[in-house]
Amino acid sequence: MTATTAAGGDFKLPPSARRFLLGVAFSALGNGLVLPFLMVYLHNARGIATATVGVTLAWMAAFQLALAAPAGSLVDKIGPRRVLMIGVTIMGIGTLLLAFVEAPWQVFAATTVMAVGGAGLWSPTSAMLASMVPAEQRQRAFGIQFALLNLGIGVGGLISSAIIDVDRVGSFQILYTLDALTFFGYAGILLTMRGVGGPVWRGEAASRRESDLDAGTSEQSTKPAGGEAGWRLVLQDRVLRRVVFMALLAISSGYAQFEAGYTAFATQQADLQPRLLGIAFAANTGMIVASQMLVLKRLEGRSRTGALTIVLVIWAASWLFVGAAGLVPGTGLATALLIVAPAIFAIGETMWAPITPAIVNDLAPAELRGRYNATVSMMWSISLIVGPLLAGFLIGNGLAALWVAAIVGGSLTAAVMAARLRGHLTPEQDGRRPAATGRIDLAEAEEQTTAEVWA
Repeated sequence: MTATTAAGGDFKLPPSARRFLLGVAFSALGNGLVLPFLMVYLHNARGIATATVGVTLAWMAAFQLALAAPAGSLVDKIGPRRVLMIGVTIMGIGTLLLAFVEAPWQVFAATTVMAVGGAGLWSPTSAMLASMVPAEQRQRAFGIQFALLNLGIGVGGLISSAIIDVDRVGSFQILYTLDALTFFGYAGILLTMRGVGGPVWRGEAASRRESDLDAGTSEQSTKPAGGEAGWRLVLQDRVLRRVVFMALLAISSGYAQFEAGYTAFATQQADLQPRLLGIAFAANTGMIVASQMLVLKRLEGRSRTGALTIVLVIWAASWLFVGAAGLVPGTGLATALLIVAPAIFAIGETMWAPITPAIVNDLAPAELRGRYNATVSMMWSISLIVGPLLAGFLIGNGLAALWVAAIVGGSLTAAVMAARLRGHLTPEQDGRRPAATGRIDLAEAEEQTTAEVWA
């Protein structure tokens, strides 16, 4: 896992980061097996109403939202590795339960368990990777993570397309059981990484802040850690709030629509065969894997907020393709549009995925990294509440055209918010200037300290 930096040298991820990303890719393989099929599985195979599925998914996101803040605090207290181990193990249990549900209450129970595990995934994953690489290399590291994530999802999608049979419940059970096993495998990989992913101690953080001030770094490095004071400082960060509100609208109109809205529209409005959903999602992940490194190279030294603006315009265009498929349901043109749309969406994803976490982790002091990433995780959870509810209500009540208009408009509004964000970021945070290289390397310091603590 090497890449070329803007300066022309080779950037090689440290061994700990490579092992971590191996676990991410392995777990993603399992996600790819089931990602397009939750709505189809519960509605078509289990006979549960579309609106009920939408409410269940929204509940899962709401419960995960309630746990996000405690999970962020826990990351700062015991370290991201331990929180992530707990999260993926619980997710594996919940996924295994989902394979054998038959009634709505059982779906509710299984997704509740999954929500508990999901609360311990996003925040510690971003915090852990950010702690293992220096600031000037985070954007590239997050991009590599996203490419591997989608490689795993793409391979899983191709495998699932060969296994799935909408008339045979057992085929879905195989997929969800395999997904659970990949979560358990990921936990096993994390178990071997005892030298990284520990907490940043308060005394250690204070000494680092002094070093940062000597090197002339951002004032944000002077923020103290701890308890309610830590969360108060997070919530008082006006720049973070702007990032979160922009991302909330963008995700609600983008990612949150793919698992519920896209699949429901494609199968119910455009008459796409369920088995072709795996191909459509493979087109999405294939585009990401093929173009991610090229995009990362192009992003070096360019405005991150400018790139985010382009992302959201691209996403709006992809939803127009989906809407057009509904005008010619059941035709070859509809199928082509529904496969091309996720590929177009993927072009935006290759920019969104490395940029957004890089901005958030550049804003975050090391000792508050768990809370900062948990704030963004809460945004994702809110989006995953709004997305399924919006899609389930509008599509389920024959208002599919209004659903398309709403998510296209939401994407374009978020594009305006992203463009306005530029004036609130430093050139380093916006990616227009490399991060200072003369300051203390927080990633190396954390790895050395945590190796002593957790060995």
